[in-house]
Amino acid sequence: MLNERCAQVLRQILYSQKPLKIDEIAVSLGVSERTIRYDLDRIDEYLMVNEFPAFVRKPNEGVSLAAAPEQLARLLCCIHDQGNYNYVLSQDERLVYLLYDLLEQDSYTTLQQLAEKMSVSKTTIQNDIKEIKERLGPQGMFIETAKGKGIKVIGDEAGLRKMASKSLFSHFDTLNLCNVNFIRLFKDIDMAAIEGFVREAERQLKYTFSDYAFNNLVIHLAIAIKRIQLGRDIFMNPDELKHLTHTAEFAVAAGIARRIEETFSVEIPQGEIGYITIHLLGSNFSLEQEQEKDNDIYLQMIISNLVEKMSQEYKCAFYKDEQLYENLRQHMCSAIYRFRHGININNPLLNDIKENYAEIFSCVCRTVRFWSKDWQASLSDEECGYICIHFMTSHERLCRHKERRAKVLIVCATGVGTSKFVLMRLHALFDFEVAGMVAMHDAAGFVTKTAVDLVVTTVPLKLEGVKTIAIQPFLNEKNISELSIFFSQYASGKPPSSDSEKIPVIKEILQVVESCCKVEEPLKLELALQELLTVKKNIQPTLAQLIEPHRICRKKRAIDWRDAVRIGGSLLLADGCITEQYIEAMIENIDNLGDYIILCPGVAMPHAKPGDGGIKTGFSLLMLEEALSFGKGTGKKVQVLITLAAADYTTHTNALKDLMRLLEQPDFVPSLLAVKEETKIMALFS
Repeated sequence: MLNERCAQVLRQILYSQKPLKIDEIAVSLGVSERTIRYDLDRIDEYLMVNEFPAFVRKPNEGVSLAAAPEQLARLLCCIHDQGNYNYVLSQDERLVYLLYDLLEQDSYTTLQQLAEKMSVSKTTIQNDIKEIKERLGPQGMFIETAKGKGIKVIGDEAGLRKMASKSLFSHFDTLNLCNVNFIRLFKDIDMAAIEGFVREAERQLKYTFSDYAFNNLVIHLAIAIKRIQLGRDIFMNPDELKHLTHTAEFAVAAGIARRIEETFSVEIPQGEIGYITIHLLGSNFSLEQEQEKDNDIYLQMIISNLVEKMSQEYKCAFYKDEQLYENLRQHMCSAIYRFRHGININNPLLNDIKENYAEIFSCVCRTVRFWSKDWQASLSDEECGYICIHFMTSHERLCRHKERRAKVLIVCATGVGTSKFVLMRLHALFDFEVAGMVAMHDAAGFVTKTAVDLVVTTVPLKLEGVKTIAIQPFLNEKNISELSIFFSQYASGKPPSSDSEKIPVIKEILQVVESCCKVEEPLKLELALQELLTVKKNIQPTLAQLIEPHRICRKKRAIDWRDAVRIGGSLLLADGCITEQYIEAMIENIDNLGDYIILCPGVAMPHAKPGDGGIKTGFSLLMLEEALSFGKGTGKKVQVLITLAAADYTTHTNALKDLMRLLEQPDFVPSLLAVKEETKIMALFS
């Protein structure tokens, strides 16, 4: 055990951002330099006995401690409770500590108690609380003050935790879970254990979180443990929880919960497991894992709407860029969970985006406002920035500068084995020529001999005269964003072969056939071979082609929304597009997921997964006599049902874009309801 002065010396060195000189420590503690030297020797003995590294003492520089993060965390925990110490918190640090201190209390805390904990005056605490309320803005309602009692936090538990997490991430510029301030904040929580739980989750899910997402989940779990210990757990909507239980992430979240229960002696309710699942889903940007397609059609609706609005807002034909739709689908699979549940995300490219692409960024911010109403959440600039990147790169593709593919060198510390692993992920998103795959020590020599447009490296590397992008083997959002910006300058895909290129191949085949046997009808054989060998483009049908006149029903009365879904489904069932199972699946989807199928006021698009009984892709159109409240527990009214029979996940994509363009026209729905003849209705969809 260290005496109090030695503990103070050690804390000062640990909390300092640079080596401390002996005379500086002596002045701060009011003792001689000789005394500090003796103290340093005693501390070195303490460190050695407890298996910590000794001090690093450099003349003219000072004293520091080069400890690994986990060693630093353990050492701080050892000495934290050894008396008072002289580290003075800044105001920003005090604000965070105040919030978290209040979260640990189940009753009022007096200002005097808080002042003593922070070693400041009562007036300072009063000013800090005022500053907290101002910074939180409308969320200041979470802080309640009562005369003669003190202050405490109040409100919805999920909201409280979001507020706490947001305040923490906004006041610490760099998130480092081994930072002394984090350790002091969570001094009674084994943060290293929680980190281990999250790393195990990464291994099970086979993807790597970004540093920001990783820290966000660790902090979420630490806050959850503190609140559960106070008996304050989160309630989750049973329908949403039921939907989450079907995901792989829920099973992993349940595993995290079991480990927390064993380590911290708390009981984790199902709602808490649901919220852990949401964080896992919101952090997922995996290329290896097959994306869950339960809501794929819903995502297509959202993305189609977004692309159409951006095409109008920015005056650019984004809807012509098929790659944009795929890139947005990859991004939105995880982003949608963050939007709905207020999960924070960091965007290190945000300032560059705002500075260099200000106009398109503003367009994105204006365009995504329609989500705020549907999801009761405002999109942060960070989220808008990531969406903006996809439109930036799409704009570059549409105005392509270089009509060739980029030549890329892949560099990994371990050479070709890991390089192929990285290459597989890169080729899943981008089209380029591989210039080579080398180990780090061969990279400089390679680029001096071979023309390379880009070096993609998994290790820190600087090469003169060539663009270099450092990535993680499992690409995170920052990696993909930087690569997207680069590759947008280059052509992608191979130009389709012309008939003149195919015919010589067919002639050669004919020559081989004729050399082996007699061909009685050479022209007929040539045409048959040409038909067989020509790669036909998969042309997706339009909306008008997928709506048949006999699948239109006007002025129909329905008992409730379930009855309306069954009527719309029966039109498709009678035409052999779906089975009875598909109709029940549509109703179950709305029961579980709510009114997400409402495309715009008055119009809904019921649908289910292809595997639930989709046989042939098509639409039916049902116009009700009276609008009905749609979905469980919602007041939204629907009078038009455009029911989708999905035989797969792609055939209806083009038709969906057509539908979104029509719904953007303010007079489309009124015109549809006013028309009395099927032929005129069909004309509206043409």
